[in-house]
Amino acid sequence: MTLVFVVLALCFVGFAVALLVASAVDQREQRTLQVLSRGLDGEPHTSRSFVIARGGQHVTFWRARRPVGKSSVPWTEIDVEIPRVYPLAIYVRRQRTGDRAAIERGETIDVEVGDGVFDAKYVIEAAPAAVIKKLLDEQTRTFMLTHGTVELMTKDRGGVRVLQLAIQEWNDDPEATKQAIAAVVHVASRIRDAFTEAVGEVPLEEIGAPFRPIPDDHAQRLVEASHRDEVDSIETMHAERLSRDRATVLVMIAVLVVAIGLVTFVVAS
Repeated sequence: MTLVFVVLALCFVGFAVALLVASAVDQREQRTLQVLSRGLDGEPHTSRSFVIARGGQHVTFWRARRPVGKSSVPWTEIDVEIPRVYPLAIYVRRQRTGDRAAIERGETIDVEVGDGVFDAKYVIEAAPAAVIKKLLDEQTRTFMLTHGTVELMTKDRGGVRVLQLAIQEWNDDPEATKQAIAAVVHVASRIRDAFTEAVGEVPLEEIGAPFRPIPDDHAQRLVEASHRDEVDSIETMHAERLSRDRATVLVMIAVLVVAIGLVTFVVAS
């Protein structure tokens, strides 16, 4: 009985210490974020984020943690609000093992932008392809290639459509943060122009009498409709891939649990 009491007491003390340490770490992280926010003329948003205005864009800076197994990995996430009127789906990330096989099986789309180095390192699951190639210009590609593990994605966050630039690890340096914010604002601010250019590249047809032709934008309207179809296809494919990934993880966990159970049974026998 005494041994059980001691074990329970030690567990309680260990749990209490863990809570105190986590609280201290959380407070330190919040202070760091507050200092960074003041240095950039930001306004508090949540305990993990602040908001600022840059280039006429509404920007939210987040210090996030993404779960990986039983632990988590720190990420810097920068959101810029974008208009929903433009059909746009962007999921750009570093290539992982198995991506090439998935692309060959048609389970993932990989748009190539014509930059050999960037195309080899990143999966560009995005649409409309003609617009994406304009948004991922040399300036954006260079930033993503030189800042470690970087992602660029469209998301719905709190009912708002955003373009998110995410960099693994927390960024507490004001100058580096300014560069990251400028990088995603650069992309977001060019969305309208990129769509206009992509549609404008389709020549107008001429109808009517040869001596008095009338410009017809029917072909351009077809392109605009095809943009929406491309986005719908990408969103469906992306959701299916995420579902397969989750199913694979669950199967691996189940196999591990069964294996541990069998080993325990054999040892106990």
